[in-house]
Amino acid sequence: MLDLFMRVHSLRAQGAKITLLLDDGFGDEDRDMAMAQTILSAKEQSPEAIIIGLFGSFHSSESPGRERYPHQAIGYRLRALQPLTVYVNYTGWAWGCTPSACGVIRVGVVSPDAEFFKYIPGDEGEIDHAHDGVVNLPKITASPPARYLVRTN
Repeated sequence: MLDLFMRVHSLRAQGAKITLLLDDGFGDEDRDMAMAQTILSAKEQSPEAIIIGLFGSFHSSESPGRERYPHQAIGYRLRALQPLTVYVNYTGWAWGCTPSACGVIRVGVVSPDAEFFKYIPGDEGEIDHAHDGVVNLPKITASPPARYLVRTN
């Protein structure tokens, strides 16, 4: 993620019209509503902007709600913008936070026959009709947040 931020900084220095919009809504009763509103406000301010959102699969879902995740997801709340949502399938370890602690956690499940780095659009790629496609990635590894690295080094 730090590499992404540094690349955007470099592109801006070269004159690119690109902006990072960071918002988690952590602590809000309905995080997705808060994050969707931030994106809608940004789009109103810059209607020509192309917005790329990086969210977990529950948050990017275009479904109105799920049993495991009853809130209306960001993807669903942004449906008027006609977002393209992609489910990223992976397995491995990631740095994440739970209500009780932050650290390395096991994530994802990928079937053994998954074709890695392949985008599968349409009906074949839909995950319970909540996303427009799926991308399968190989095993991922955890890396602590850059802020954490700076504080501990």
